[in-house]
Amino acid sequence: MVSFKGKNGTWYGMLESRKKGDTVVIWDPVLPKASTGKLFLYHTGKERLIEYVEEIVCPKLRDLTQREMRNARQEFSGRWEQIRVHYLPTEDADDGKPEPKFDDPVDDSLDDLDTEDSLVMDGDIDMD
Repeated sequence: MVSFKGKNGTWYGMLESRKKGDTVVIWDPVLPKASTGKLFLYHTGKERLIEYVEEIVCPKLRDLTQREMRNARQEFSGRWEQIRVHYLPTEDADDGKPEPKFDDPVDDSLDDLDTEDSLVMDGDIDMD
């Protein structure tokens, strides 16, 4: 199992799925705390923050190779930084920034262990 929780910085990893292909995902300690047994990852393919069931998604995560890491940072770090600022702690909780918005839950079924079916919350971040 990949161990990225407890790290101080941003973690880039690969979410492996035979059905839907591999996708770079990003975890960062500034992300909101997920419900018990779940975690938030930024899915670069969908450009969304998604809450996954840990026991399903963690076995499908792996660290990136050095080459993959260079490519991922080059391709996704700019967009990630734009999104990340919405989760940075502020001195004043009511600072006028809009709260990131999520769509209604898509699927909380654990019947099919495919990665996308482990999804419990999927939403676009309101950048306006």
